[in-house]
Amino acid sequence: MDLSLPHLDGLAGTRRIGKHPELRDIPIVAVSANDTADFHADALAAGCNDYVTKPIDFDQLEALLNRLLPKGSGQ
Repeated sequence: MDLSLPHLDGLAGTRRIGKHPELRDIPIVAVSANDTADFHADALAAGCNDYVTKPIDFDQLEALLNRLLPKGSGQ
């Protein structure tokens, strides 16, 4: 979830997703160029499972997704 979306910021989007019982178990990774403790804390408080900074290290992202997604999820 990019935290800087044009019409609905990523934190609000994450909160909306969390309100739907059928979507609650889907992991959400916050993505932002801002690498401050406040941004990390806000993302986790909104319901994100983890936080990745831009530019994205795709090896790190793959490892993170492998950790967050259930085994056998079709990855």
